[in-house]
Amino acid sequence: MGDPVVFKDPEIYLGGFRLTRAHNQFAMEASFQENKDERFGDQARAFYPGVMVARASGGGFFAAGAGEIDTVVAARIGSGTAWPLSCCPVGDVDGQVAYDIEVGQYSYRFGARHGESLPFTLGHTLRDGNGLVRSTIVLPRASRVGNVTGTGRQLGALSAAQKLVAVLHVFAATGGSITFTVESDDNAGFSSATTRLTFTAASGITRQVLELSGPVTDDRWRVVGTGPGVTHEAFATLAIL
Repeated sequence: MGDPVVFKDPEIYLGGFRLTRAHNQFAMEASFQENKDERFGDQARAFYPGVMVARASGGGFFAAGAGEIDTVVAARIGSGTAWPLSCCPVGDVDGQVAYDIEVGQYSYRFGARHGESLPFTLGHTLRDGNGLVRSTIVLPRASRVGNVTGTGRQLGALSAAQKLVAVLHVFAATGGSITFTVESDDNAGFSSATTRLTFTAASGITRQVLELSGPVTDDRWRVVGTGPGVTHEAFATLAIL
């Protein structure tokens, strides 16, 4: 059995904004609606899983400067638009696990007594997409210049019943625009790479979620960014559902 994870260095990204430093607590949750499945002759009450209920919540200390928690979320309360929320429980590390959910913000609270540090709590509820998705980090957040090629990962082939979900957060892009694509191949060297998905070109803060339906026989996947001379900061995950 592995050692427990100490929740001290996670990363929290919402729609191209890094909100990690605003938080000191965070949680994600997925559950399934319990639909009754009672039949004559049953000796106990039975249930069958319905649709997924997915949400996230967090809290920390209020701040209102550019890129801070209040500036990012205040206008979004009840807006109805979906942004990807990504949490990296053990840090933003290439090949590590992340959890993604497309959410809206429907609750936001702050308040304190005189002289106290001002805390906030923020609630995220599933707005669109596939619920809570366990994914793999294929492009860690970092400041880069020009083209970038993420590490290829052997995530597996897609059957006709499966799909690939790709999540991209772009925190900054200056000096032009950069286009990120998802490639697949059947070998580790990506000698015959095929572009499977193309994100809209980014020239600033943006966020996108794309899906690819199977079947695809290639079993290796990566994210590539093309933008000669562009200074950018981005993060991407991939998952097969």
